[in-house]
Amino acid sequence: MGAGGLGEQEVAAGKRREGGSVRKVREKSQEQEGRREKSQEDGKEEEEQKSRREKSQGEGKEEEERGAEERRAKKTVKRKRSRRADERRAKEKVKKKRSEEQKREEPRRR
Repeated sequence: MGAGGLGEQEVAAGKRREGGSVRKVREKSQEQEGRREKSQEDGKEEEEQKSRREKSQGEGKEEEERGAEERRAKKTVKRKRSRRADERRAKEKVKKKRSEEQKREEPRRR
């Protein structure tokens, strides 16, 4: 039995089974072979598409993770800035209170 064609015995068996001519039996077997090859090619294409989809989804995940990292970094920076600003305000408040106390104390000293 050949890969693409039928041997004489297969043709004869097909002819008896189908009741047709040798040419018709060969044409039918070639059609079947063509369909088989096409379905194999379709299967390969589906596999390739699936792998491409998975790859693109993986790239999307990487971008998402990168974006999440960037957002976390920005939040950290914001928190640090906010904390520094709060500390600065607290220092200024203490400084202001001290200066007010000193102003109150000076007239008493005189």
